[in-house]
Amino acid sequence: MQHELHTKAVQILQAASTERDLTQRLRILQQASDLLLHADTSAELVASCLPFFTSLQNDPQTSIRRYAAYFVGRAAFFKPSLALRLLPSVAALLEDGDSVVKELAAKAAVTLHRRSLFSLCFQSDGQDFPKHVERMHKIEDVMLN
Repeated sequence: MQHELHTKAVQILQAASTERDLTQRLRILQQASDLLLHADTSAELVASCLPFFTSLQNDPQTSIRRYAAYFVGRAAFFKPSLALRLLPSVAALLEDGDSVVKELAAKAAVTLHRRSLFSLCFQSDGQDFPKHVERMHKIEDVMLN
């Protein structure tokens, strides 16, 4: 079942990448989100699609960056095991020039904070631990200032 979901997700994301109409592109992204953030979808499948969604934070269209921030928040909520992978995106989105992107990123950061702390409980001896803690501190600094 996960293989079929992956195939469908890839097709939807390919359609989103080639779509020129902004409204239609956002609808296609929402379809992908609905498919990926379903309870039956594995976190590994979602993780395989994260690079596509996180790359949206660099899109010149404000609406697409807003969607990226929205997706990151939803992914953090529905797939908490991905929290540490989402930290760099939230940090970047908090620096966006659009106030709505920043607000959506701040909401995602609140969701990510607790989940990231929990994930760090299992990585205290890992070499990535300092990097994750540094990212969390960067996000906290932006949120508190």
